[in-house]
Amino acid sequence: MNGSSVSAAPYKGLKTQSFRLVDQKDGSTGIRSFYDDKMVLTLNGTSVSGQKYAGNAWQSFMMVKQKDGSTGIRSYYKRTALTMQNGRVFGAQYTGQKTQSFKVVKQSDGSTGIRAFYSK
Repeated sequence: MNGSSVSAAPYKGLKTQSFRLVDQKDGSTGIRSFYDDKMVLTLNGTSVSGQKYAGNAWQSFMMVKQKDGSTGIRSYYKRTALTMQNGRVFGAQYTGQKTQSFKVVKQSDGSTGIRAFYSK
């Protein structure tokens, strides 16, 4: 997440690839930039972007352990899931596809990384 831009890229240890998972009052998880706590991953329909924290439904996620050992990142209030395909990150109805499967890992700077579970 680089400002409002969210894209898929090979892991290089960049600050833009570092997140903080935050437990929110409604029981959901917020996904914030590790280096700018005011910037939050936002999933509005098919659009995924970084936005200033507003505490709305589009910034509320649930991290779901899936049968294959991956983690699904789904909207807490909608039937959409974070999806990564062909270098794009977008929201789509959850269907259990490999493009909706992620590894959530601790990184050396103390942040959390979100990576494709299945990669070429």
